[in-house]
Amino acid sequence: MRENVIVTFFLFVVLFAVSGCTVIDKEPSDDALKKREKIQEEKLSGDLKSTAIKFKDDFFNGLSKGDYKLFSKNFIPELREKFSKKNFPKLCQLFKESKGKIINCEFMGELDRYTQRIFLWKIRFEKDLIKLKDGTKVPRDRMFYIIVGEVDGKYRIFGAIIF
Repeated sequence: MRENVIVTFFLFVVLFAVSGCTVIDKEPSDDALKKREKIQEEKLSGDLKSTAIKFKDDFFNGLSKGDYKLFSKNFIPELREKFSKKNFPKLCQLFKESKGKIINCEFMGELDRYTQRIFLWKIRFEKDLIKLKDGTKVPRDRMFYIIVGEVDGKYRIFGAIIF
């Protein structure tokens, strides 16, 4: 139980800390409007959603396999610095011990954050269980979201949180 709290807290703090703050001017610049229009167009075509799904898969596959390159390949540089390769093995070990494999992952929706989009999933892990009063254990639903935005013409993960 303590490791669940530690892993969840660690992921929340580190990923949320680098998700960034955005200051929005009252009148957006032409570049910001163009980016917003591009994101809106891609939302309609589903391209950005499929990209976000691939990013989620890379994130969890890298974490479960202990593959830092796969785990961090879609991160912005600042997020990659926060998740150093040095600390990654410990994170993987804690994650495997407390969460285990994904047993269910359901896409819930997306939110527009002006030049970024938040993609949200309901997710269950095999070892993340709630013990009821009668002693039975039932799976706990978690929420997972990633913040996707564009950097130098490519989509990248700006933040990711499991809570």
